[in-house]
Amino acid sequence: MTESISHGRGQALAGLLVLAASGLWLLVAAQLRSPYFCALRGPLVGLWLGAGLAAVVWWLHGGRRVRVRRRHWFAAAVTLGALVSGQQQVQHWLHRRWVLATPANLTPVGRHLIVGWLGLDTTRALAAKGAIAGVFLTRRDFPPGAGLAEIRRVVDALQSARAEAGLPRLWIATDQEGGPVAKLSPAVPAQPALGTLLAEFDRPGLADDPVRAERLVACVRAYAEPQARALAAAGINLNFAPVLDLKPERAIGLLDRHTKIDTRALGREPEVVSLAGETYVRVLAEHGITAVLKHFPGLGRVGADTHHFRAELTGSAEELEAHDWHPFRTVASRTGAAIMLGHVVVGAVDARQPASCSAAVARGLLRERWGLRGLLVTDDFSMAPIFHGPGGLTEATRRSLAAGVDLILLSYDAEAVFDLLAELWSE
Repeated sequence: MTESISHGRGQALAGLLVLAASGLWLLVAAQLRSPYFCALRGPLVGLWLGAGLAAVVWWLHGGRRVRVRRRHWFAAAVTLGALVSGQQQVQHWLHRRWVLATPANLTPVGRHLIVGWLGLDTTRALAAKGAIAGVFLTRRDFPPGAGLAEIRRVVDALQSARAEAGLPRLWIATDQEGGPVAKLSPAVPAQPALGTLLAEFDRPGLADDPVRAERLVACVRAYAEPQARALAAAGINLNFAPVLDLKPERAIGLLDRHTKIDTRALGREPEVVSLAGETYVRVLAEHGITAVLKHFPGLGRVGADTHHFRAELTGSAEELEAHDWHPFRTVASRTGAAIMLGHVVVGAVDARQPASCSAAVARGLLRERWGLRGLLVTDDFSMAPIFHGPGGLTEATRRSLAAGVDLILLSYDAEAVFDLLAELWSE
């Protein structure tokens, strides 16, 4: 009797494990276009299709000869997973083929898109037909050891393709803050995070201390000059820096694996961050580079990592304007710098849409209330709150453009640009 009960429990547990494995298999198959699987997408598609073929062979030559068992459930899940993943890949391939081959004018949508590297031939083809407005470059897009001259040759080839097509020059963007975020180092010489050099200046009363202000400006200029020269030599004309989020008072959360704003922020005092940011922006401008202030509305008091989780910025609009937003408004109004909109919901302005998709933030606050005229650029739309948010990438892009955002960044999973262009064009 005991053995029978034990056997029954074992069978039940085995059944639950098969159901869980089948469900997980189908879930991953349905999400193969997710940025989370970007690096492994090719091998995973091969695994799904190969396993699906094996399951079909089993069905035809053995599975139908025995009564239905748990192995049939899993074989059915494997077969269905292969169909689902295969359908996604075929659809993406058709979108890619259409975008690269169509004579249609893709500029109305493409003039708002900055994408990650897709290889020289593909990126140049997209640039020549107006399907993109810019390219985001990192060291991983070039052979190991590539220097500024090698990067510049690639940039010049892309800009030549634009010129031959009679289109405006591309935005050639990167993420060179210094410190932990230095996407073009070592070609661009590595530097410590700028905030680590400003600690001695980061205290109240800067407006009443001209000597300290002068020393701060000199420090930032000495930091920004070599960086700007190197970026300009590489052909970069849009740099996603400086970070104007205020340094958080609290320790970062355990789940913050990517933002880590405490290691990147310039300081805690709004006046100090404003003067440092303005100086940095002006130095880059002297070298023909547009700086992008990030990450509005500020991540200093946001606990969640917005690469993965939805987050909301709390506090009244008056409180935020006096503190968190002071550097953004001050620097942007004095320099005309671009602003990066993060995927944070600003409850005091728009409790539904993240800033990157919010008309109340982009048009209502930044354009109309503050009177800013610089570029508005989103943070990467490959991030989970956007890509896996309501309506996915296409709907978020639609909302962002309707809100008056100028440029949408799609850097980590650049291949998604083919699906985005095809879906928006078909409407």
